[in-house]
Amino acid sequence: MKKKRLLAKLSLTAFLLSFLALSLADAQAAADTDNPTRITVATLEHAPVFSYVDKQTGIPSGFVIEVMDKIADRGGFSVTYKFKNNWADVLSALQSGEADVALGVAITEDRKGTCAFTRPIDTIPVSLFVRANDNSATGLSSISRVGAMKGSITWEIIKHNYPKVIVEAYESYSDGLFDLLSGHIDAFSSLTPTIMQLSREAGIEDKIKLVGKPLFEVKIALAVQASNANLLSQLDNIIGEFVHTAEYKHLYNKWHFSTGPYWTVKRILITAAVFAVIIIVIMIGWRHYSIVSLNKSLLETKEKLKQSELFSKTIIESEPECVKLLDAEGNLIMMNRAGLDMIEAESLEQVKGQCVCPLIVPEYWDYFMKLTKKVFNGGSGSLTFEMIGLKGRRLCLETHAVPFLNEKGEITALLGITRDITEKKKAEDAIATEKERLAVTLRSIGDAVIVTDTDGVITLMNRVAEGLTGWTTDECLGKPLSEVFNIIDDTTRDRCESPVHKALSTGLVVGLANHTALIRKDGSEIIIADSAAAIRDKESKIIGVVLVFRDITAQYKTEAELQKMQKLESLGLLAGGLAHDFNNLLTGIMGNVGLAKMQFDKGHKAFDYLVKAEAATERAASLTQQLLTFAKGGEPIKRKASIANIVKESVEFALHGSNVRCEYMVPADLWNTEVDVGQMAQVFNNLIINAIHAMPNGGIVHISFDNILLAENQVPTLPCGDYVQIEFRDEGTGIAVEHLSKIFDPYFTTKKQGSGLGLTTIFSIINRHGGYITVKSKIGQGTTFYIYLPATRDLSPDECRKKDYVSLGHGRILVMDDESIVRDTAGEMLTALGYEIEFANDGGKAIELYAKAIREKQPFDAVMMDLTIPGGMSGKDAVKKLLEIDAAAKVIVSSGYSTDPIMSNYKEYGFKGVITKPYNISQVSQTISKVLAS
Repeated sequence: MKKKRLLAKLSLTAFLLSFLALSLADAQAAADTDNPTRITVATLEHAPVFSYVDKQTGIPSGFVIEVMDKIADRGGFSVTYKFKNNWADVLSALQSGEADVALGVAITEDRKGTCAFTRPIDTIPVSLFVRANDNSATGLSSISRVGAMKGSITWEIIKHNYPKVIVEAYESYSDGLFDLLSGHIDAFSSLTPTIMQLSREAGIEDKIKLVGKPLFEVKIALAVQASNANLLSQLDNIIGEFVHTAEYKHLYNKWHFSTGPYWTVKRILITAAVFAVIIIVIMIGWRHYSIVSLNKSLLETKEKLKQSELFSKTIIESEPECVKLLDAEGNLIMMNRAGLDMIEAESLEQVKGQCVCPLIVPEYWDYFMKLTKKVFNGGSGSLTFEMIGLKGRRLCLETHAVPFLNEKGEITALLGITRDITEKKKAEDAIATEKERLAVTLRSIGDAVIVTDTDGVITLMNRVAEGLTGWTTDECLGKPLSEVFNIIDDTTRDRCESPVHKALSTGLVVGLANHTALIRKDGSEIIIADSAAAIRDKESKIIGVVLVFRDITAQYKTEAELQKMQKLESLGLLAGGLAHDFNNLLTGIMGNVGLAKMQFDKGHKAFDYLVKAEAATERAASLTQQLLTFAKGGEPIKRKASIANIVKESVEFALHGSNVRCEYMVPADLWNTEVDVGQMAQVFNNLIINAIHAMPNGGIVHISFDNILLAENQVPTLPCGDYVQIEFRDEGTGIAVEHLSKIFDPYFTTKKQGSGLGLTTIFSIINRHGGYITVKSKIGQGTTFYIYLPATRDLSPDECRKKDYVSLGHGRILVMDDESIVRDTAGEMLTALGYEIEFANDGGKAIELYAKAIREKQPFDAVMMDLTIPGGMSGKDAVKKLLEIDAAAKVIVSSGYSTDPIMSNYKEYGFKGVITKPYNISQVSQTISKVLAS
């Protein structure tokens, strides 16, 4: 009894302790519920399907939002959402501590270095979206500019893995889709469900499309700061349990528009049972129906057999085509009403038993009898022939014949079905005639014409197209246009898009871009201009494309040459101004050095220094001369000369000390040319120097000359007439294809040491002489320059060059120049030569001094006059005034640059001589002596 009471007391105590513990637990739970853990969650503000704020209610919604809410309920969290414009801001909020959790973040190795991730809550495909009418995009490799959300995993992966693709970062999806539709970007890449949902909401699902398979898949999770291990552990444990629940699957199906499998085991069993019952019922019903039907069929068979003959006859008579039976000799056994009308017979009795051959036009008899024999031997066949009816009507017919068998399978007759194709034949003949007329028209068109169907397959081609492509019509018919019409960009060498595809897609007339080259069948290239237009039928349906193109190679080359000359002309304006000022300085330097040399013997040490200074000055003058030759002021001072002699003298001088030699081919009757000897020597001096550089191990330069009578347009920019052609070929390293079009451009050079003016100067000199220069080269096969110069058939010897010498004289000389250094230097040189000197700084002062000298009976024997005087009277204007005062005035024009052709045609302007700056004492001496002697 005591034991029972003790046990009761212990039980009561245990019950009270348990109740107290439960009460405390409930109180603690209530306290926890009243004070839940507060966390701040950052995510995208507008990423439909995944996270966004409902516009009507203002409540956050989306798949990851609802998943986060469920996780918060299970973990006892109180969630505050912070919405950001892009992923970069979301991750920044997490790293700065503004948010405890970043929601829906893609897991990457790089991001694992800055934050910690829970296990994934979803795996999402990332796709590439383009405009609906873009048929050229096949993937990232086929586009150049793609958009993605700023800071997103898409943006990171494309930027790192596709360096050739330009990635545009966007703050919002709407901006990215707008730029895609407007053509600013070629494609937009993001989470597939988001873009599909946005396109539906915006009503643009028919304006964009998904290209190919998804680019990749990303796993998204919750991200926390790497240091917050406690929160990470709590969230990860909750997610590990939650993603396997029916509640998670419900959310997934709700937002991803997917359902579970319909055919469960239960449904399969129920459906199978229902089908079994239905089959049993059908079998019972079918058995009953079969017995009833069999009895009924037996009763109806006899009646049907009676009607079959009448039925067959009715069918044959109602047939709109001719149906007939013939025996082996072609005699008529049976013919329906349509056939009797065809041969113009009143009834079957009128023609039954008669041979049909007399109705057939004689030239077809043999063919008809051969077909009949073939059918009675068990074969079949067709024949098109002409027939004349009983009343004289002529028809074109088409018949198909087969054996007619009896019950034993024996051939008893020929069964023929014949139709009237007279109108069809007329239409075909009309089409053939029209096609021939079209072919004649196409052959007569001066442009090339190619016609294709909607698949881009060639259906027609004229002779001009054959000539330009190098393909014959027979070779091209049925081939894709791309095999025959292979076009590239002549500047980039990239393949051009077919204009046929553009015409088909737009329905408009489209043309090629500039610089389009057609690669012909033999591999040669021509520059073409073309247009393509869609061909439409009567219902405006596109049924093909007509492509019209022409060869504009000559025009293209001419325009290129004109552009090159315009480029040089612009640079020449600047170069000429610099050369003018520089030559004035060089005149002072060169003149004073020459005067200083006259003060020392050749053995004197100072004389050697002056020789070196003079050589350096001449090199500077040579550089200035290169600038002048493509400046407007560098007009050549021409005289008749043998170009072969000029070339030999220039080349042999430049070859001294090199390991290169030259071979010449000069015709005995080579024409002379009108050239500036100094400038032309500069041309071949520059060419031979380039050849020496191109052959560091030595070699041979081959130079040949020929008399050429050019026809119109034979050489770009040159009129027809007499020319000397010079072929200058080395055996050097050659010039790369990409450099050939640039070698004549100013300052273009591939040499480590070089001004880039050598070939530019050559081009300018040749151009100013009314000539033309072009080049051909291949790497490792040398370079050949072709030069054309206007020629004269006068074969008399060319004028001799003056040697350097100094001639003393006497008389009064007036020197007019705006530069004091030039006046002083010229005065010193003329004084050293024995002349009396006076100076003027412009044309007005020179006229005043000249008139005064005449009044005082001390006239000037000659005047050296600068051509260009900034801000004062120029030599061109001053010489006119001087000639009005003294018609016998001997005026010498001097300049380092001029925009007028006075230096080369000085006599036409009243001058008696010319001297080009910079000049030395020898040149001054010769020019003064020549003018005074005249």
